[in-house]
Amino acid sequence: LHDALPILDTSQFAPGEVFLNIYDLCGQQDETVRQINQVSMANNNLLLGGIFHAAVEVYGVEWSYSFIDNENSGVSQIAPRTQPQHTYRSTVPLGVTNMSEPEVGALLERLANEWTSSEYDPIHRNSLNFCQALCFDLGVGRIPGWVDRASRTASFLDQTSKTAAEGAMEAVELARTVKNE
Repeated sequence: LHDALPILDTSQFAPGEVFLNIYDLCGQQDETVRQINQVSMANNNLLLGGIFHAAVEVYGVEWSYSFIDNENSGVSQIAPRTQPQHTYRSTVPLGVTNMSEPEVGALLERLANEWTSSEYDPIHRNSLNFCQALCFDLGVGRIPGWVDRASRTASFLDQTSKTAAEGAMEAVELARTVKNE
């Protein structure tokens, strides 16, 4: 059994309402990720964060970013809350965009060119980063911190370790230079 929250009735919201649809990641470690999310979310009672896929729903269409084989763009659209590769968890209303439906279409056309499939990275350029960028462009602010906390932490740790390793290499090179002089 999955411990997802009840599906939000979006029909009660304004037509330009922006929603963040959140999914538990699925795949080879499906059960492990589900257990991590269950513990970190305390059965949906405490919003500490977890390991999620997310998509933005606006004007009745859900938009997400991922690696898509044989496609240039990593941006895709589906019916809301129907992502087949992950397990739906919950929907968070983010506010109403001031953009019209045609303006949102033009924005997503631009983003589809900017968010290429080949640039997908599970830590640094993923569905959560895309949702963050799209929500900013839609004028509804950032996605809730608990949704991308694990991703932001992983990115920070990765960057920090790379910076430390580069610093250590520079120190070794400096020591070699000083020794040779």
